[in-house]
Amino acid sequence: MANLARDAKQLRPLLSNEEYDQLLAQHKKELLALKNQLDAAMRKQKQNFEDKLAARRAQRKRMENEEEERKRLQEMLDNSTETLTEEELQDLQQDIKHYDAMVTNKIHSQQGKTSKAQCDQLISEHHRTMDALNAKLERQRQRMGLALADKLATRVSRDDTFDDYSDDSSDATEDEDELGEMIDISAISATTTLWTTPTQSTVLAVVPLREEYPIRRKKQLYTDPAIFKHVDAHAIKLAQTASLVTQPSFSALVNELVRIGTTELEKVRLIFRWITAQNCEEMDLADAVDDTPLGVLKGLYYTKITFSTLFMRMCRFAGLRCVEICGCAKLRGYQPGQLVTLKDYSYSHTWNAVRIDGYWHFVDCNWGVSHIPGSVTFDPFRFEYDEHYFLADPDVIIKTHFPNDASWQLLLQPITIEEFNDAVPLKPDFFKFGFELQSHQKAVVDIPNGNLDIRLCCPPGFILYCKISTVEGGREVSLHGIHFHQYVFIHQMAEDVMACYVRIPEPGHYYATFYAKRQFVDGELNLESQTEVCKYYIKNYAPSSDQQPLPISPADHWGPIGASNAGLTPITHTGGVIMCQDTGDIDIRFKRTQKDLKFTHDMTGDSLTEKQLALYTLQRYVDDELVFTLCLPQIGRYGLHISTIYPGLRHPVHLCSYLIVMPEVRPIVQPFPPPPTGEYYGKSVATSNLGVSTFTHPDPFIRTHDNQVQIIFSISSKVTLSARFLYNPPRCVDLSNTLRHEFNGGSVTYFITLNQNGYYHFRVQGKDGSAHGIPFTNLFNYLIRKE
Repeated sequence: MANLARDAKQLRPLLSNEEYDQLLAQHKKELLALKNQLDAAMRKQKQNFEDKLAARRAQRKRMENEEEERKRLQEMLDNSTETLTEEELQDLQQDIKHYDAMVTNKIHSQQGKTSKAQCDQLISEHHRTMDALNAKLERQRQRMGLALADKLATRVSRDDTFDDYSDDSSDATEDEDELGEMIDISAISATTTLWTTPTQSTVLAVVPLREEYPIRRKKQLYTDPAIFKHVDAHAIKLAQTASLVTQPSFSALVNELVRIGTTELEKVRLIFRWITAQNCEEMDLADAVDDTPLGVLKGLYYTKITFSTLFMRMCRFAGLRCVEICGCAKLRGYQPGQLVTLKDYSYSHTWNAVRIDGYWHFVDCNWGVSHIPGSVTFDPFRFEYDEHYFLADPDVIIKTHFPNDASWQLLLQPITIEEFNDAVPLKPDFFKFGFELQSHQKAVVDIPNGNLDIRLCCPPGFILYCKISTVEGGREVSLHGIHFHQYVFIHQMAEDVMACYVRIPEPGHYYATFYAKRQFVDGELNLESQTEVCKYYIKNYAPSSDQQPLPISPADHWGPIGASNAGLTPITHTGGVIMCQDTGDIDIRFKRTQKDLKFTHDMTGDSLTEKQLALYTLQRYVDDELVFTLCLPQIGRYGLHISTIYPGLRHPVHLCSYLIVMPEVRPIVQPFPPPPTGEYYGKSVATSNLGVSTFTHPDPFIRTHDNQVQIIFSISSKVTLSARFLYNPPRCVDLSNTLRHEFNGGSVTYFITLNQNGYYHFRVQGKDGSAHGIPFTNLFNYLIRKE
């Protein structure tokens, strides 16, 4: 098209206007025809992807039955009377791979639910099955190779005897076509190019020098992945199917990939993001040709190469120094207490070290891939990735990766395999959130008496959870039916230290799994689930002496953790436990800064219901304070749970809880009388509109031993007031006639006489005196207790 346009421009002086317009019309017509052909080809290619993907998913659905799939694979390998083609063998290899993954995941899911001996037996049986299937598959490959050799020999024989070849030309042509097809397919799988050769030897040719150890930690290279926004977008675009099929070779794709990288860091990032953006499970790779982008992904999918091998070769092609590290790792499904050995192939793993600006850094593309299920057909790249495995620091990656060569730990003091096994398994979010272990550094913890106290350094704004479950069976409730989380008490020891105190009621072996999440993100409530950060193996030899469970709580953490996110600062109680030293009231006060938020509460206890306990708690607002008063009727342990009501949410959100311990109580405890229906204790919003405010008693709950109380209000000249005084609500003996009041300029004083002990309700109403026909509205509700 470009040549035609150029020719038309050159011919313009030689053509009339009519001839020139005709030539341009012809050019536009041909251009439109080519565009229509391209659109048709794209639609056909898309439909081809969709059809093959649908067929693969239908086949995987049929593979869900483990036993039926095993029998099907064995029958195909045992009863094949004809030699299988390479494509059929690749399909079988793919099916065997999925069968292996299906059974392995099923066995891992049973860990903790069945005994270790049963799990080991299942693993052993599965390994024998896989060895048998792979051996039969290899025999089929050998048969295919022999058949191919026979075809080649026949062809050579026909070439040597030309006359015989001419006499049977039709048969020869048919055999030649079949042979040509077999040679083409086998060449795809057998060719070993730069990109698709098998993974390298376990012996590394490169040994790092001490002066090449990282002197800059990851956070010194970058702290926010957003700096790679432009780089990541380029890598993800080239990872799309449309880009993969248009590149003539994989080398060309790598050149285009790193073209925009101006530094070694950016080039490494481009390669990492391109690899972690791939989802071979959703791609049709059966017909992919070697040394093309899809051909390389095909080699990756069929495990001819590993993620680490591909990353190493792409880096080296881009001029970066990179090595593939072999060793063992605490793979998915690993549990604390399991022993990892370099000789056990089930723990084998490979990752990379790449040199950036003269210093080595670790990358694990395999573990960096984190795809989202349910990707879209023909654009199968809805994915996430794990930033943790990009340039991981040596003291971080050693928690999960142990190299065969100790020098590739990049630690000045390398650890042993025994120390590696002893270490607590730490998840990526442990480092992402900034947690640190303070008390227990080993994964297996022996406790003689059922009491465990684990402490973590916890960054501000995070809340911690702990799940206790038995190793055998994953049981999360005691033999008496009480959930183990009622024996877990998490509270804040210091500004950045969280302590988890656990009382295990039964001897046995347990997992203590810790989860965390940020309570608020960018000022908004974080509604996402908590994620795992670390896990311990607990060996308990005796039940705890304290068998009394904690009150039921919305969360494991106690104390004012997270209250500041809703504008609450504790004034009276900063710890999680309130131990009552006498039989008096318990006042819990918070400074309140977000006055647009409303708060609510509930209580749980040993023997009283939430509805019963609600009668012994009093919540109110006093100026810029939120105040809770408790007057509990029985000895025991109680939980006060404070929630807030966020605009747009239907239900209150739990903020924090306090554990209330009552070693003794008053002989007689009266419940708090409720305010009038639809009202609350304290001032209403109408007070500011009418110019009325408290002068002497901002707290609507008044406790006194005196026989008289004087309450003074500041008022405007236009307001008209009315008051009512009741004794012992809600039975309500009306004592309004005993009230006396005096006006003094801009204030009014009410004289209230208290003749008996008990509760009194004092209510003040008002209205604009200049407006006729307007009813009185509620201004203040006071609760007075004479003791």
